[in-house]
Amino acid sequence: MAFFTLKLYRKQSIRKKNMQIKKIFLFLVLVLSLNGICFGATYYMATDGSDTTGDGSSGNEWLTLQHSMALMSGGDTLIIRDGVYTG
Repeated sequence: MAFFTLKLYRKQSIRKKNMQIKKIFLFLVLVLSLNGICFGATYYMATDGSDTTGDGSSGNEWLTLQHSMALMSGGDTLIIRDGVYTG
């Protein structure tokens, strides 16, 4: 009887460890899959930027808000440099 109880305890212990490994694996998959979703790109806009040659990077900014918004996705950030914007 004691042997059967020990064998049953080992099976339960292995099941618990397997369940813990599955939980950790699922958690890591979830965290790694959300990594790309949570972090958006940062773009820049300036009065001396260009919508035709600018790529939205620092030093090669976009000129207009309409152009910036058309190219951005959810989660992205737009840094608007100081200046007077017209149009």
